[in-house]
Amino acid sequence: TRRSSDLAIYLIQSNGKFTIKNSNITKSMSGNVIQQSKAGDMLINNTVFEDNDASDSYAVISLDSGSGNLVVENSKFISNNVKQGVIRGYSSHNLKVNSSEFIDNVNAWDGGAIYANAYGGTLDITDSKFINNEAGRNGGAIYVGWKATATIDKSIFIDNKVTGSGYHGDAIYNGNMLTVSNSVLLNKDS
Repeated sequence: TRRSSDLAIYLIQSNGKFTIKNSNITKSMSGNVIQQSKAGDMLINNTVFEDNDASDSYAVISLDSGSGNLVVENSKFISNNVKQGVIRGYSSHNLKVNSSEFIDNVNAWDGGAIYANAYGGTLDITDSKFINNEAGRNGGAIYVGWKATATIDKSIFIDNKVTGSGYHGDAIYNGNMLTVSNSVLLNKDS
């Protein structure tokens, strides 16, 4: 059982350049699974994040300050329970997601899979799948905040939803600048 005094403890704390490849990270209850608190580039390649609980912190991967590039490729995020985005960009980082899957993730706040409110940063998504993710507030799969710029290409969104009353964007909520191309957005119940 996690105590409230443990909330600042993370499975991985990075303050610089960081790479993780060919790994499985499951059932972590360490707050943010990966916390980036300063400038630095990150690469996540061919890695599965499954059944992690960051509901008392923020995200599986949280970019809280600094600048740099986060590249996520050929990775899967499955059945994670978070507070604000499985991937949370709240800094000047550029986020690039390629050939990755976000499935059955649950989020209490905005952005069931990705929360991007970058201060001058970007979000670029290509060839990725977002299936059955949910957010309590805006953006069942993706939240693009008022300071972020995003592009989504060749991606699939199926049965993502917002569960809170008065909130919007079952698949995507856009608060600034978003371009979607060559993609499929579908809710079977709609």
